[in-house]
Amino acid sequence: MLSLAGVEPDKLAIAFTVTLVAGHDLEWALANGISNPLLIDETASAIVGFGINDTILMTGLMSSSVYEFYIVGMTSAFQIDLSFIMAGFAYTTLEYMQDTMATTNVQYFMITLEDGYDMNTMKATIQAAYPEADVTTSEDVIAMSEQIMDMIFAVLMAIGSISLLVGGLMITNTTMMSVLERTREIGIVKSIGGKRTHVLTIFITEAVMIAMIGGIVGCILSIAAVTGLTGIVYGMYGFPLAYSLEPWIFMAGLGMAGGIGAIAGAFPSWRAASVKPVEALRYQ
Repeated sequence: MLSLAGVEPDKLAIAFTVTLVAGHDLEWALANGISNPLLIDETASAIVGFGINDTILMTGLMSSSVYEFYIVGMTSAFQIDLSFIMAGFAYTTLEYMQDTMATTNVQYFMITLEDGYDMNTMKATIQAAYPEADVTTSEDVIAMSEQIMDMIFAVLMAIGSISLLVGGLMITNTTMMSVLERTREIGIVKSIGGKRTHVLTIFITEAVMIAMIGGIVGCILSIAAVTGLTGIVYGMYGFPLAYSLEPWIFMAGLGMAGGIGAIAGAFPSWRAASVKPVEALRYQ
């Protein structure tokens, strides 16, 4: 999914703070008789597979009309990273957009302030002059993005906490069952000179190993899920999901899994180490 904007040919750099990196700009296209020029940014070009001198057909989300554009140049990526919801940005002339859509409407204005001007003062001035206008500053956009990310993080933390709690209880239950089934073995170990620390170490190690195996399987499944979901979304909508598979994430996950295993197996292991050899040997 591309975000298409119509802009005055000489105002592109000011409005979107992008630069031409290859090909020609919109002013050149108009001067050479190209009525439907399009500039596509590097991100979009790499994802959708269209480049300079290609013809691309586009349609709107709310309209079945098809629009034809001729790509004359490539720009740098837009500074606001929206790669998790769209493939990138493309630009054409405002006049062509209005002619194609049979309208003289302008959906929004982008204002770039020079040094020395206060953003909030300018916002208040515009709102006073045009009360019906919705004025949004870059600070508002950043605050909104942070709020959305905080909400997503809180939901993920809640889901993760529940998963860790369930996993810890399962490890505790598994270790406890192992202690009950091997009570006689514990008695034999202690009767031949085994210490409490030896028994404690055996069961805690087992609990940690179970947790680590679960952590490794979880990492493999998460990689498969993320790459698979990205492929599905790209195939259906034409844009990928943004993700990063950093090594430290998996190291931290495995470390957390080991820690949860040690904590969850602590009580059953302590009970195993506290069993008296005589009683353990009589246990069937």
